Amino acid sequence: MQIVEHLMEGILVFIGIDVHKDTHAYFTYYPTTGAYLYEYSSVASTKDTLSYIDKVKKGIKKETNKACEVVCGYEAGPTGIKLKRA
Repeated sequence: MQIVEHLMEGILVFIGIDVHKDTHAYFTYYPTTGAYLYEYSSVASTKDTLSYIDKVKKGIKKETNKACEVVCGYEAGPTGIKLKRA
């Protein structure tokens, strides 16, 4: 129930990641308002994915002064195995 605890203390956002051989596309959703906050794409790199997640968390913290919990999901075939392990 860690996510529920964070809901009481901060903000929960969902990041959907569409994984391809050469690129990743990210869609960040804030369920409390039903708004899509960010849309971003990068080269297919676990490092870039982790960097994007960190930027989202820092951006929300800066805007709201609240902690941010991120839940990620991704759609991928065999190209997503490195991301799964991150």
